[in-house]
Amino acid sequence: MKDTLKTLSDRLGLSPSTVSRVLSGKAGQYRISEKTAALIQEEARMSGFIPNKLAQGLRTKVTSTIGLVVPDLNNAFFASLTHTIISMLKSSGYHTIIVESRDVVEEEMALVNTFVARSIDGIIVVPAGDDPRYLERIDEEIPVVLADRYYENSTLSFVSTDNRLGGELAARCLMDAGYSRILSIQGSPQSMPNRMRLQGFTEALANKTGVVHTVVGDSFSVENGYQSVMEQLGGGKKVDAIFAYSVTILQGAFRALRELGYRIPEDIGIISYDDNSFFDYLNPPITRIGQPLMTVGRMVVETLLQKITGNKKETVRLLAEPHLIRGKSC
Repeated sequence: MKDTLKTLSDRLGLSPSTVSRVLSGKAGQYRISEKTAALIQEEARMSGFIPNKLAQGLRTKVTSTIGLVVPDLNNAFFASLTHTIISMLKSSGYHTIIVESRDVVEEEMALVNTFVARSIDGIIVVPAGDDPRYLERIDEEIPVVLADRYYENSTLSFVSTDNRLGGELAARCLMDAGYSRILSIQGSPQSMPNRMRLQGFTEALANKTGVVHTVVGDSFSVENGYQSVMEQLGGGKKVDAIFAYSVTILQGAFRALRELGYRIPEDIGIISYDDNSFFDYLNPPITRIGQPLMTVGRMVVETLLQKITGNKKETVRLLAEPHLIRGKSC
């Protein structure tokens, strides 16, 4: 039996209006405590609850509007992916509402529920959490497609890059260049792309004897790249190559290496995941693993529009192939 606003509020011992205000993203407006809001959001997430507005079928007309949830538009990768998606949606006659979750599950849920209340035609999400149930419930009524990140055992359709293969390409590039003391600076350990990059990289290194591999880091941020290099190399660790798991991590790592007096690639090699045009203007140009953003964005939009029109009912699982872009940094 599906939860209603009343059954959810009864179970929590709270009024339906309080629960409704939290799930519609209005907790701050009505001065509902953070503790109460967190309790409601967690219960809603665990039960897969979606607002009655959706369950009652208020979505009765086409709005020609798509909701897009990304973690952070300051991240060059997500900014580029967003640009590709909105351009392709616009050419298909759709408007896009873009919001940032800041990689916080509770914020993502509130934003998605706002989309539901607007009765939009479809939702594209770069998911923040590791539990797909609330998105699966929404997908029963409004088409949902995941971009970049996905859940392995879920009915949700997704389009991503083959990050495991990307990690393998990075490892083989460093091994072919003769590096043997490698530092991996990863992003968010729980995110699917990060786990797949690490898996591919580690599996490739396992076939090479004499390689020492150290993994550090906890976020896809400039600060993480900078602090990881400062703590490891500044602390005397012997490293001859670095694998940065994102553009942002690369930026921080590059700055730290310069401050510590390392020459690239004479003293240390470096390779990054993700591509950006400014990489070619650094000294030296950065070797990196490029993701086919145009392809990913196009396939995300095509998959969503097929779901909206009813031409695609089965779960779609698509992985685009990354490629090595050779610079002069390793």
